[in-house]
Amino acid sequence: MTITIGELTARPGEKVTGFLKPVQWYDGSYCKVPIAIVNGAKDGPTLWIQCASHGNEYQGMAATQRLIKETNPADLSGALILVPVLNIIAFNAQLRSSPVDGLDFNRNYPGAPPEKVMHILGHTEAIIHAMVQEIRAHADAMIDTHDAGPLGDDTEIFYCTSPDEEVTRRTRAMAFATGNPAIREITLSNPEDRAKYPGMLGAVINHIPNITIEIGGGCSINEGYAAEMHREYTNVIKHLGILPGEPQIDREQTFMNSTAMVRPRHGGILRMRIKVHQRVVKGEVLGEITDFFGNVVEELKSPIDGMIYAFRNAAVVATGQWCVSLGGVGPKPKF
Repeated sequence: MTITIGELTARPGEKVTGFLKPVQWYDGSYCKVPIAIVNGAKDGPTLWIQCASHGNEYQGMAATQRLIKETNPADLSGALILVPVLNIIAFNAQLRSSPVDGLDFNRNYPGAPPEKVMHILGHTEAIIHAMVQEIRAHADAMIDTHDAGPLGDDTEIFYCTSPDEEVTRRTRAMAFATGNPAIREITLSNPEDRAKYPGMLGAVINHIPNITIEIGGGCSINEGYAAEMHREYTNVIKHLGILPGEPQIDREQTFMNSTAMVRPRHGGILRMRIKVHQRVVKGEVLGEITDFFGNVVEELKSPIDGMIYAFRNAAVVATGQWCVSLGGVGPKPKF
């Protein structure tokens, strides 16, 4: 089946790269979102992979570049639609969110058409809306890719359950097929939250399996993180039958069915004593904050028994800023 996105068209057996142009600037020039379509020679499902909805998260982009360069359409039964940088405005500013309207791309799904945006400077909403239309039109499954950016380290898969139990079952299967050692499930009952929650795109794509892969962090490309991300992409592609073969799963996988955060009351110099995927107990000290003179002003303690899947490794922290994410461990679900 031929796939057309904006000005790009890929026939069966073709790989094309180019740009979607969802909004214009004051001078009439276009904001250009890079897209690659790798359309397999044989029929099958279409997997959409998007990266850098936060503009300073680079590991998924690096892994997606590798997919674009190395994937041969002749080997595919189905198609890959690959977006190495989604939030191009924030990316060009080397920031998490756009410096123009300040909106978090990953908290404003499903966006809105230009005539209905809620914010005075509403281009982020308009770009999100344009991308969602393409997802609706083409995707049978989806991966949204993140990392901890300049603040920390993060390695997990998470997804939201769907009102459709069959979609939830398929989403769980896709999450475990990544081979990632940490799988986190979220259930939302509030329809408004469901429509906006990151990694799900809410009710917009409730009808297809969709997961978020989070691996690594930092302000530069880490080839180890990128290689792990590429491996997990490839596992999902094989799981969906787009590539032949079976997913490579060689690590124990922990299922987390609740989430807790640690945010401090004090600001100061931060020293963490933990690592990703470490098991902890409620009350265990995870790190400490000191003043300029080395005096401890606060110990950061775990609020639950569980597993750490992300933490801040920046040198400093202010009151209320994110420090640690933990998941409560539960039995592996059926799928």
